[in-house]
Formats: sequence, C-alpha cells, structure tokens
Amino acid sequence: MKIAYVIFAFMFILLRPYVIQGSGFWYYGDDQDYFAHASSIAFGEFPSYKKEYLTIDPQYPQSSIGCALLSLPFVWEFSLIDRLAGSDIKAHRTPDNITGSWTQFGFVFASCFYFFLACFLLDSVKSFMKNTHE
Repeated sequence: MKIAYVIFAFMFILLRPYVIQGSGFWYYGDDQDYFAHASSIAFGEFPSYKKEYLTIDPQYPQSSIGCALLSLPFVWEFSLIDRLAGSDIKAHRTPDNITGSWTQFGFVFASCFYFFLACFLLDSVKSFMKNTHE
C-alpha cells in the first residue's frame, strides 16, 4: 500500500501543468491516435477526425478507441480549462496547441491515474491474500 501512495505523491510532483516537455511525454504514433479519439469526443466532433492531429494516417486514427475511452473523462474535464481560457485547441488540434494544453495534461494525467489505480488494486489484493492465508 505504501508504494501506491509514493507513486501518487510523485505523480503530482513530476507532472506539473505547463512544465511538460516539448514531446508532452508522448510516444509518437499511437499516443496521437488515442488522443485524437478522446479529443474528438471531448470537443464534440466524433466520428469526424478532420480537426485532429494524426501522425500515422492523416484521415483517421489507426489505433483502437479503448485507451481513449479510459482517458476521455480526464481529457474532457481538463479541456474545459482550455475552453475557458480561449485556447485555439477547440477549433483545431495541432502539434503547437496540443503540447502544453490542459487537454493534453488530462490525457497524461489519465495514464498516471490508471497506473496508480492498478498499483493500489494489486497492493489491496496482495494484502487480502496475505490476511486470508494467516
């Protein structure tokens, strides 16, 4: 259980908004596809991808929508900050306006959240198994 709390604390220390490096902690290719799925839904454009930044195929994402659906609640919530700030990310997603945006931070935050959740659940199962065998 302690390791899950350490990871959770470091997540907030290491992932500060607007300090994300130029790549935005992304691996080029499928991360942009997942983000395109999530942002097209968050900004009300789905199933169209004409306003999305895609690297593999400029017409539509090549990756499945599963990871995007998991990150969608966070992408949508943080996109509200971009909307209130008048960011041009709402109109069209480009490499320049995605990097450092709150919408992208929501995407990165979702990865950290689910990693923490997995650590927490695994630790809980380990504790449960240890207590049942004593």
